[in-house]
Amino acid sequence: MSTRTTDADYRIAAHMAGHVALLIEQGMDFKHVTIEPGAQADAWVCTLYEVELDEQGAGLDKEWVKNQIRVCLAGPMVAARFHGLCDVDFEGDGRQNRMMILDLLGHISRDSERRNLLMTKLMGEIQTLMESPPIWAGIESLTRALVRRRRMTYREARRVYCRAHRAA
Repeated sequence: MSTRTTDADYRIAAHMAGHVALLIEQGMDFKHVTIEPGAQADAWVCTLYEVELDEQGAGLDKEWVKNQIRVCLAGPMVAARFHGLCDVDFEGDGRQNRMMILDLLGHISRDSERRNLLMTKLMGEIQTLMESPPIWAGIESLTRALVRRRRMTYREARRVYCRAHRAA
């Protein structure tokens, strides 16, 4: 049984809804999403990331890497917007995302200035997506559904997201 407060549930659900929305928008599949503590809430991100890196090694496709970075960025960026924060929290809930992003950026360039420019560009893309009313409606709907259900399969999450997206 969860001992988290409702505020924490909403914060984590918004974070996870950001990841899920980007996966759906990019046509990427995942197994499930959950906000249960200790249940590998972001197992679908880790699974995609670790399996693909292990199989592909250093020869990663740059577009695949950029898509993974977008997915990692979306969680903390959505959580920040959802809660009216100005800055993205890469130290708290977003710490694991930050580590993956830095690792992924290293597959694109060893030049820190180039990596920073790419990070800024990708964050701008996510910001633009979040400002789209249909996408934000889908994120809000996913967040509420995750708080209520606590765990959703890909099909359930896609259904919730797409229904809200179409209605907006």
